Amino acid sequence: MASRNEEEPNVMHAPFAAQDLVLDMDDNLDVVVDFFERRNVEKKYIQRLKEEKMDPQTFLAMSDEQLHTYIPAYGDIYAARRYFKDLMKREHKNQRSDSLFKKLRRKMGKEKSSDSEEEGEGDKKGTRKKSKKTDGFQLHSNRSEKLRGNSNAKKAVRQIEIGWFDYEYDDNAYHQVKTPNGGGARHVSAPKSWLPNDIMEHGKKLFFRNGKSKKGMVTEFDFEIRNFMGESIEEDCTVADLYDETGSRQLRYYLYTKKRTTSILEQAIDESQLELEEDEDLPDILYTRNLQRSISMSTLPETGNPGTSTPLPKPSSSINQIVTLKIASDDEGIIFCPQENDHYQLLQSLNAAVDILPPSELSTYLDSVDETLPHNESSAGSAPQSNTSATGGHEQTITTGIALPVTELEDVRKQDIVRIHKSNLFIEMINLFKTGEMDFSKCRVIRVNANGHDERGTGEGFLKDVFCEFWELFYMKCCEGADIKVPILRHDMQQEEWTAIAYILVNGFKTVNYFPVQICKACFEDALFGVPYANLVDAFFRFVPKTDRVALEKAFNHFQDSDLGDLIDVLETYDCKKYPSQDNIKNIIQEIAHKEIIQQPKFVTDCWKSVFQTRLHWNQETLSKMYLEMCPTVNKILKSLTFPESLDLKGQVTAGYLKKFVKGLDDKDVHSFMRFCTGANLSCDIILVEFTKLSGLQRRPTAQTCGNILRLPTSYESAADLREDFLNIFERRVWDMDYV
Repeated sequence: MASRNEEEPNVMHAPFAAQDLVLDMDDNLDVVVDFFERRNVEKKYIQRLKEEKMDPQTFLAMSDEQLHTYIPAYGDIYAARRYFKDLMKREHKNQRSDSLFKKLRRKMGKEKSSDSEEEGEGDKKGTRKKSKKTDGFQLHSNRSEKLRGNSNAKKAVRQIEIGWFDYEYDDNAYHQVKTPNGGGARHVSAPKSWLPNDIMEHGKKLFFRNGKSKKGMVTEFDFEIRNFMGESIEEDCTVADLYDETGSRQLRYYLYTKKRTTSILEQAIDESQLELEEDEDLPDILYTRNLQRSISMSTLPETGNPGTSTPLPKPSSSINQIVTLKIASDDEGIIFCPQENDHYQLLQSLNAAVDILPPSELSTYLDSVDETLPHNESSAGSAPQSNTSATGGHEQTITTGIALPVTELEDVRKQDIVRIHKSNLFIEMINLFKTGEMDFSKCRVIRVNANGHDERGTGEGFLKDVFCEFWELFYMKCCEGADIKVPILRHDMQQEEWTAIAYILVNGFKTVNYFPVQICKACFEDALFGVPYANLVDAFFRFVPKTDRVALEKAFNHFQDSDLGDLIDVLETYDCKKYPSQDNIKNIIQEIAHKEIIQQPKFVTDCWKSVFQTRLHWNQETLSKMYLEMCPTVNKILKSLTFPESLDLKGQVTAGYLKKFVKGLDDKDVHSFMRFCTGANLSCDIILVEFTKLSGLQRRPTAQTCGNILRLPTSYESAADLREDFLNIFERRVWDMDYV
């Protein structure tokens, strides 16, 4: 009785009952035997465990003293007890999970509570229903069976989404209107019986609140509803039909809009009328101001519905319309259309507030303009920027965008207008110069900023900024290199494009004295003279990244002190085929330099050669002098800064802040500073510094690039404030040339 009382507590405290184990007896014994064999227990003890049928449950139920009679080492006993406990916990957890899944299936109607109920229900319905767990046949839920055939249980509405696509005439394509512009996806509970017209009307209410949106008024557009693939939908196709046809979980419709032709032309004419109305209060002045607008007639919108529109006849090239506003007592607006074609007919049919002049009347009109212009002999050789008239006993000066002395009227007539978009400047300039006949010095260049508005800047500083922006894009798109750039080949740049770039370089130098000094001088020498005279190794060290430059210079000058592993990694970058050593390292670097700087861009320099040798008559000394003088540095900037002779205390302090800021500029910021002040990232002889009294939110540096004038507020409290303003300007790089 005493021994029984000692064993019963062990049985009571066993973690799991014997029926919880899903393994059979032989498997249980194998678990025990395998464990002790891995513990290197002697075979006689293992054999005794087999004879006594010691499975994991029995082992856990026995005390340590009892187990010690079978296993001599307590370490083996405690390890076995811990292992078997973990094993039993896993088995119990799996059984418990299976039980929970069974209960869940029964609640969801996926499994019957008993086999007898399942068989009876199957016989009653006359259908074959079996448990998914036993036979794999899926069971229908009880709710589904109850609602089968009940038409009242069907929903009368379905959820759909409506988006918006608008037609852009710039690229003749539809573009999705995003949420910030009033578009985005709108979620709608639509009746199943809705037709495309119903969805279109609802879409108008969503995207054109109160009849207007950011794109314009609802009356200015043609509308069409399409499906999620951009295909037209039949007029009698309901929401339910499209759901059944596509099988989608949620349909998306798109409202396609296209602005009508007359809306766009009327908008252009309204702008002209606005200019005319703004000048109604001006005194009678005997001069004519030419406001030139370029409207591409080849991209005029199509009339009618988007799906069935008939395009207007398109001319072979863009036609410039010159909107001439004559400011006098009898103000009049005149549009000149150079060709009497369908576009001329269209303009006349608009019954606009301005007159339409055909080509035959241009000379007569210009002659009448000549009579209204005062002839000033003293201004024959100059291009004044303003006209002066006596009004009410005093003189009033009005600035105009184009100089209009009589002696230069013919030049104004012949002057071409070139419009380039800032967002697409690189490609547009290449296309302009492909023929080699474009000359910016004989054109009026208008740059359209990212907002779609014309920049008001003109003159030499503006043109320098245009060429500078082109070459900065060229460095980024078509070059490689750290401090100096070397052209690389691109599949979309063929001989015609590379030749156009050479024409741009020549025209930029002859027009505003701009030259891209960041391009490796050896490349220009190869194109100009056929032979590179520059030191290719020094150029190569400036071409490679700074981390590679350190390893290469160290190996070139002191090979024994260099890290051979790092050197090999660098040489592999440039496809080196030789193992470096102290005897051949200099020759290897010279060969790689020639390959990277001369051989790789050889096709490019060959395309440039014909243009440079016929249009640039330079020698080696001239080219070297240009690189020496035009490359900007901190010391050159400090020498070029010119302050007023008499400075007050605030001016002196601000001048000190500016010098401190310039001394801390790196190579990249040096170029940005020069471009901000002069329009070009090149060195110059003088930068005039003037001081303003701007303060608060208006405090900022400004510049007049035509005169190389930098204006600084004297309200800066520290050099850090001035540096912050400049660096913010350099980082954003959003500079509009708006000084006229």
